[in-house]
Amino acid sequence: MPNNLACMSIFAGPWFCPLSMLEEVIGDMGRRCITFTSYARQADSSVVQHRAAEAALKIEGARVQALRAVDAMHEMAVAGRQLDDQARVCRVVGDSAKLLRDAIDTLMSIGGANAFAEKSPRQRRWREAHLATRHALPATDSALEIYGHALLGVKGSIGPMV
Repeated sequence: MPNNLACMSIFAGPWFCPLSMLEEVIGDMGRRCITFTSYARQADSSVVQHRAAEAALKIEGARVQALRAVDAMHEMAVAGRQLDDQARVCRVVGDSAKLLRDAIDTLMSIGGANAFAEKSPRQRRWREAHLATRHALPATDSALEIYGHALLGVKGSIGPMV
């Protein structure tokens, strides 16, 4: 199995990105209009309110899942045992990474096309978070395959580390 501590440490970096982006986007919603609509403020649009809430819930869901994975690893370490549910931890890390990417994409959409400008700090954080959450250890597809092996009782590994 991959080193789950390494998995979590790689995953820690993207945490700050969606949280700061959420704060920025919410701050901008009171000042920015929605182009080609009658909304003078994004904050007045129920669709934007829904999308912001959706992004916030995904960030919180990813945080809760990641904390559960850290707790499981800590309990095993304190007890001096090998992590007995490495497949679940791997899946949780992969799923959390996907939730963060989805939240960031939603926030970028709310921010509009200018959020993707090369000079935009949001674009840089968006790119960095996408890169970090696609690292081999928290990769969603591999994590799901590992978890599927464990759920179905399939023997063997999918690679040298797992």
